[in-house]
Amino acid sequence: YVVGALVQEQVDITEGCWRCKVLLEIIDTQLAERPEFQAFAKVYERTRHLKTHSARRQLTPKARHQEDKERLAVEDEMRDEVLAAARAVIAWRQEDKQA
Repeated sequence: YVVGALVQEQVDITEGCWRCKVLLEIIDTQLAERPEFQAFAKVYERTRHLKTHSARRQLTPKARHQEDKERLAVEDEMRDEVLAAARAVIAWRQEDKQA
């Protein structure tokens, strides 16, 4: 569902990557390391320091804006690679179902 939401751009790139990375690692710890899926981990590594939930709410408006700017820059840069990784997961799942 998450990769489908990514491909259809129904979820933010960062949030989708974080979720996909975790889900792939739950299925198999080495899946996230596959070259076709590495975009998820790249975005995670570049954004994991950003605040979420209550910690984000505690930021000043200026700090929140700065974090948003940083996140959006990563998302813009990585968008095509992430969408390709999401499509690769969909293809991998289809192959797995057929096997």
